[in-house]
Amino acid sequence: MLRNKVSFSPLTETERVRKLGQMSALPKAEFVMWTKGQTERHACEIVLYNPDNHLLKFKPIKSWKPDAGVYCINLELKGLNYFMKASVIIIEKEFYINTSVEFFKSERRSSFRLLTYPIYKVKAYIKTAEAKLAAENVVDFKTKVSQVNMFQQFLSVINPKDAQKRNEGYIPFRVTDLSATGMAIYVGEMEQELFQENQKFHRSIIHFENKEIEIDEMLVVFKAPYVQTDRNNLKVFKIGIKFINLNFNTDKLITSIINSKLRNYDEKNSFEDFI
Repeated sequence: MLRNKVSFSPLTETERVRKLGQMSALPKAEFVMWTKGQTERHACEIVLYNPDNHLLKFKPIKSWKPDAGVYCINLELKGLNYFMKASVIIIEKEFYINTSVEFFKSERRSSFRLLTYPIYKVKAYIKTAEAKLAAENVVDFKTKVSQVNMFQQFLSVINPKDAQKRNEGYIPFRVTDLSATGMAIYVGEMEQELFQENQKFHRSIIHFENKEIEIDEMLVVFKAPYVQTDRNNLKVFKIGIKFINLNFNTDKLITSIINSKLRNYDEKNSFEDFI
């Protein structure tokens, strides 16, 4: 699910205190902790952070109760992940983390892609003049009679959303991987003619788990034949697409979606290797 190696940057004590203060001020400040070498992750909630003694009071969200000892801890703030290896202290049955330790930041925005296929159903609706033209020119090969109405009815039954988007001039494509900087799609031999290197598309839409992400502008950066062919021996092409001038809110939404999918995945294992 991940691409590119994880890197961790240490923060100064001042930065650590500021970040923990920002996290503790959130309405619902949650984090994840686990014992190194174990796969089970435990969700917890920050109760209070004291920058003077560096103790962070917390409570487990579920029935699990931690023992005193050293844990790996992952906190998230504004789409970025922070890690530390710290001791849990139990005082009068209350749980505290001694945060006076090294505190690391892990960047995800530019270096991580979520491999979406076949695990997640993600589609890109790309607006082209050819899509509208194709929808208006469906002809039966035997009778040479227009079958537009029948074709539209068929689409509306098997996938109402695709039918609606085609009527609006969009062509749907399966997204194979996604990041805040771009995506990749696979297309057939006929569709690949719509994509040329350095070609721009405007007002495209990515649909991911009932969320619609509008991409104002994107650029085709490469087109390459894919080694694998489908079951009918038709050629398949991989199209690499870069998002251009992505606005802050869209960047934040994509990053948030990717982070939620990766929350309990390899980055935590990479931190274990790092420490």
